[in-house]
Amino acid sequence: MSNANTPVERDWTLRDVGAGLSVLLGLALSGYGGYTHLTVAARVSAGQCDGCAPWHPLFVVAPIVVGVGLVLLGGYVLSRR
Repeated sequence: MSNANTPVERDWTLRDVGAGLSVLLGLALSGYGGYTHLTVAARVSAGQCDGCAPWHPLFVVAPIVVGVGLVLLGGYVLSRR
């Protein structure tokens, strides 16, 4: 007879692994976007950057937005487990 307080062990499925990888990739992309912004902003403030913008959409905003989206998607899929 099963006790209601004992957790049920489940095997990891391919869906769970994909969601976990989505979260990890999202964290990496968000970190890359944040790091890129900070390094470019430091170069601009030091006067070492010719014509580069701290919030260039391709290198800063896009990785952050896509990364946050992947983290949210992976978290949602894992919560539906």
